[in-house]
Amino acid sequence: VLEIYGSSLSPTLESGQIVVSLKKKNIKQGDIIALWQGNKLLVKRVIAGPGQYIDIDVNGKVLVDNKPINEDYIDAASLGNSDINFPHQVEESRWFCMGDNRDTSIDSRSAVIGDVSKDQIEGQVVLRIWPLNVIGVIKGEDSSKAIVISAHFDHVTVRKKNEEAASNTDSQQVSVSKIEGAIDNASGVAVLLESAKELANYYSDEKPPYDIIFAAFNAEELGLIGSRKFVSEFKETYDDWYNINIDCVGVKGNEGLAVKNNDPASQELYDDFIEVLDEDDVYYEMVPYAMNEEGAVVGSSDHMSFRRENAASLVIGQDGITGVVHTDDDNMSIVDVELIDDIKEALVDFIIKNDNKIY
Repeated sequence: VLEIYGSSLSPTLESGQIVVSLKKKNIKQGDIIALWQGNKLLVKRVIAGPGQYIDIDVNGKVLVDNKPINEDYIDAASLGNSDINFPHQVEESRWFCMGDNRDTSIDSRSAVIGDVSKDQIEGQVVLRIWPLNVIGVIKGEDSSKAIVISAHFDHVTVRKKNEEAASNTDSQQVSVSKIEGAIDNASGVAVLLESAKELANYYSDEKPPYDIIFAAFNAEELGLIGSRKFVSEFKETYDDWYNINIDCVGVKGNEGLAVKNNDPASQELYDDFIEVLDEDDVYYEMVPYAMNEEGAVVGSSDHMSFRRENAASLVIGQDGITGVVHTDDDNMSIVDVELIDDIKEALVDFIIKNDNKIY
């Protein structure tokens, strides 16, 4: 477990964030690794491997084996602090590494660090565990009130007991399978990010009446941990706020959005949102969110963290999801991209139409 210091991996990793590094046998281009330089542990990105040729021009454009590489993780290209000659062939059993903040990072472009040996590599950075959430905001004219638009970005693995195990050891008794999580909740994150882009563009010349917060919550699957932490930390910052939470949308089929409300404090919010759904011709059903085939509500989401603090909240989620989420069926084959886009447009229309209201 490592804490990031400095800005050499910005914007991918920022100072103060905490990450997990694991030993890996195979290191490949694009991996972020922790490496020892003297008695300091640095975090850099692998750009080229043993025997490969790397070239960087005066503008910072990177070529590996004479081919440009896609570097969508950097904000700006820069030759940076380089005192080696290019093109450069990476030594055998070594890797050429750079920080994502090309202008300031001290890395393999400097003879002080040079190519990184296998013995220097502590491990590959595989997970950021702090901060819990990722937050952005469009500042409003009045920052005493806010609209919080949210979606959780964590998901689950599924552990199954093997009935025909050879012995009683844990590793043989339990198998772990990864679930893609296309619906739960990559779909919600997609709506969150695309609506943030559209609203940022819409309010580029004139501020909204109130702050609009975009919150990607972590650890929803572990008990709404990220959203509860957010509400606890920021509830005193605002005199009033409300939440719109997106969780599990865009499933192919005939099920509409589940828009039956069971919270009196949120009824006006639901009524106004349904009005926009009607205007935008987005199909919905008057059923509660996360209701199973027997009619029981069997799930929840981050909107409940706001309701527990007496704030109005609405969950944008599709009916009929209970048989899909946390199963192998939750993959891209069941995603209706056009429906996700329609839901995003309805959300944006709702915010613009009602940006002067706090529920």
